[in-house]
Amino acid sequence: MQLSKSEKRDISPAKLVLSTNSQLPEGWIKKPLKEVAEIAFSGVNKKSRSDEKTVRLCNYMDVYNNDYITADMDFMIATASDREIEKFTLQQGDIIITKDSETPDDIGVPAVVVDNLDNVICGYHLALLRPNQNEIDGIFLAKELARDRVSYQFSRVANGATRFGLTTDAVRNVKVNVPPLSEQKKIARILGTWDRAIDMTERLIETKERQKKGLMQQLLTGKVRFGEFIQSDKMQQSKVGLLPEDWDVLTLKKICLKFSNGGTPSRKIAEYWNGKIPWITGADFLEQKISTVRRFITQGAIKASSTNLMPKGSLLVVTRTGVGKLALAPFDVAISQDITGVYPKSEKVDSEFLFWYLDAFKGRLERLSQGTSINGITRDLLAKQIIPLPSLVEQRKIAAVLSACDREIELLSRKVDALKEQKKGLMQQLLTGQVRVAI
Repeated sequence: MQLSKSEKRDISPAKLVLSTNSQLPEGWIKKPLKEVAEIAFSGVNKKSRSDEKTVRLCNYMDVYNNDYITADMDFMIATASDREIEKFTLQQGDIIITKDSETPDDIGVPAVVVDNLDNVICGYHLALLRPNQNEIDGIFLAKELARDRVSYQFSRVANGATRFGLTTDAVRNVKVNVPPLSEQKKIARILGTWDRAIDMTERLIETKERQKKGLMQQLLTGKVRFGEFIQSDKMQQSKVGLLPEDWDVLTLKKICLKFSNGGTPSRKIAEYWNGKIPWITGADFLEQKISTVRRFITQGAIKASSTNLMPKGSLLVVTRTGVGKLALAPFDVAISQDITGVYPKSEKVDSEFLFWYLDAFKGRLERLSQGTSINGITRDLLAKQIIPLPSLVEQRKIAAVLSACDREIELLSRKVDALKEQKKGLMQQLLTGQVRVAI
């Protein structure tokens, strides 16, 4: 994403002048938060009482997961006293920050109220900041509080052992940059451009995910077919429901050459863990892909243990501690005992088709693991899974369509990551005055 022509005209290299504590642009001031906003810690919890009034509650996760608090959000119903309603009812321009967290570096997360809300109040574990509108813009202040340097101030003063919290004084005394109000509003407008682009792309990803899920359910069960493969409109009743008459229904055992176990090389022999061969566990799967490789082993480790090296493109199924996870190996990889390697018969089934089918109906595997002592499923149970099979050509076309959907979503996800990085860099420049906006 690039700045528009008008936005490019609005920014220029900063002329820095020395201030008391650090270098700030001319006309900028560094102030404690208490001098630019009223601050109140909410104690309004989720419990409902018959002697209180019904309200809508803005909770911790509403703030943590969103930059902006809007009227179309689904707030929970709770109750509050007259005093709490008077003190904590949200107004347009208010900022809410999380005042508690499990880690000190994940605290003080801000969100700004950008709409007029009806009967919504600030909930427990949150601090309500009401900016002095003659001195500071709400959106600008929310962005300033999200800046790394301000977040670092919060992390340094957060106290606790297993859960960390901010005191009222810690919030009141955090230092923020305060440019002239007109400059704040332009900075907020420019950063809002990135927020809108990120939000639109994330919404598009959600839409594409829903479309992919619908296609998976329809294509993998024959409810929707490509015209060139339709031989008859007749359907057959199978153990997995109605299927096209020309589809086979076979167990995983009948369409696979073999299943490979995994294992863990001895951790007592350090040299086993200094190799170049990727070795993975169930924890290395994320969103049905190998997300990361944390450990590498040697060829000697493979020979001396029960692990197996699965070739690139192999189907990997987590059958212990995370049942339901699966992936196609992106490269040759050794597997732990959490994982079963699957070798499909190439003349019977396409590996990608089999991956998509097991992914679409992974709930069946998850249900099989419930109630077992090791939270897993046996190879026999895996091998008994029933797989509906169209012709190989149709399998490959189905897999190609679903893989194309997946690639599109992945590209959009990368775009979101890039936009967030651009925004982070722009925030650093604009909120410190390294780059100025024209007034």
